[in-house]
Amino acid sequence: GLGFRKQFEMLADDVTFTHRRDRHDFQPWVLQGGRPAPRCRTEIQRADGEVEEIPSKSTTRLERGAIVDVYTTGGGGYGPPSERDVDAVARDLREGVVSPERAESEYDVVLDDDEIDADATARLRADAPTVEDGKFTVDRGMLPDAVTGGGE
Repeated sequence: GLGFRKQFEMLADDVTFTHRRDRHDFQPWVLQGGRPAPRCRTEIQRADGEVEEIPSKSTTRLERGAIVDVYTTGGGGYGPPSERDVDAVARDLREGVVSPERAESEYDVVLDDDEIDADATARLRADAPTVEDGKFTVDRGMLPDAVTGGGE
C-alpha cells in the first residue's frame, strides 16, 4: 500500500501529545528485488515556527497553533520495479501516485508528451535486472549498522 501524510493542528493550549509509531528506524521489508518505501517520520511545527522531528515513541506538550505532521510509510515492494506492468504504471501516473521522473527512474517507463513511449520503455527495461537473474532475496529494511553491529 501507499504511505500518506496526516496533519493535526492544536486548537487549544496545553495539549498532551502521545506518539506511538513504528517504522521510524527501519524501512519495510522487500522481496525479490522490490524497493523499500521511505521510513516513517513525524514533525512538530511549533507556533513560533520551530520544526522538530520527534522519535517514534514520545510524549510532549503542545500549545495552540502547533501542527503535527505524520508521514506514514508504504509497503515494501515485491519484485523488480522494472517488471511492473506498464499499464499499472500509467494508471499511477494518471492518479498522481508517481511522477513522470519516478516512472522512468524507478519503473523504467519512458514518457513522451505524457504518453508512454513503448519502444524507449522496452529498450530501457531490456537491461534491467530480473527475478530470473537469481540475485534477489529478502531485504528486511534494516540500516547497515543495525545489521552489522558496526557504526561510529
